[in-house]
Amino acid sequence: MQDKKTLITIIVLLAIFLPCSILGTYKKITEGNEKELIDDNPNHEILFNDKVYFYLNDELLSVFDCPDCEIVSTTIDDENYHINYYQYGDLVLEPTLNSNFGIIKKDNLNNIYSMMTSNFLSSYTSVKNYNINHSEQVLIVENNEKWGLLSVNELTVELKIPIEYDFIGIPAHLNNSILNTSKMIAKKDNEWLILDKTNTRSVVSSNEIVDFNDNYYITYDTAYHIMDYNGQEYLGSLTKEYVYCVGNYVFVVNQSNLYIFENCSENVLKTVELATFDNLTFNVTDLGIEILINGNLYQTIEI
Repeated sequence: MQDKKTLITIIVLLAIFLPCSILGTYKKITEGNEKELIDDNPNHEILFNDKVYFYLNDELLSVFDCPDCEIVSTTIDDENYHINYYQYGDLVLEPTLNSNFGIIKKDNLNNIYSMMTSNFLSSYTSVKNYNINHSEQVLIVENNEKWGLLSVNELTVELKIPIEYDFIGIPAHLNNSILNTSKMIAKKDNEWLILDKTNTRSVVSSNEIVDFNDNYYITYDTAYHIMDYNGQEYLGSLTKEYVYCVGNYVFVVNQSNLYIFENCSENVLKTVELATFDNLTFNVTDLGIEILINGNLYQTIEI
């Protein structure tokens, strides 16, 4: 009996201390294999001395030799369509995407770099992000003239929308100067779609989709059409030079006047006289909706 108790005690102690011993050994081996990062870059430049340095919050995360690497330059192809896209972004795409991944240009390709494996994971010919802060960071990427979407969070970079679309664009839905990236417009073959970041379709149209909100979407052929999600058209008799979806509202431009609707079956809520413009953008803020003409604040309205 005594021998049996002793045996049980030994088994229990082994169960407790053996995993700790293995963990300690694993940690020691892992730490021993880690390459020491030497920060010899006095100004924390991304490209320095024929190397690439990835910093996050001024902390060096990774460095590797790459004499021919370049900073990624983003692109815009939305001007080829009628989408209400944001034209005034001036933020440079940061090479450090998060604590695990970066993006850098090499051999004329834009490469996602893993700091965990010290390898390039994927490469893209073009990258689009509108050079503005996002509600959730995304990168619209192109290969072989087809577009998809990468989602970037604190730890990962994941291809959420496969690279199979002829076009992907995000309308200029600004909330406190942050671009809402939860949904986007896409074109595939002869169909236009509204997608979310899981590649789920909410609308399929044979006409070009240029804008949307939760209640309506806007199409364009030779004129603008305001549609609900049941396919019913609204304000068909109203001349529409431009149409925008701003929050829950639909904004229609006609002869230098901005007509604001919430329910397109009802009367106009508000009319605003506009100055001459080449481009209109709207920014929903806590103080009201800012009207920006050619990128400059024209008026803030309350509805």
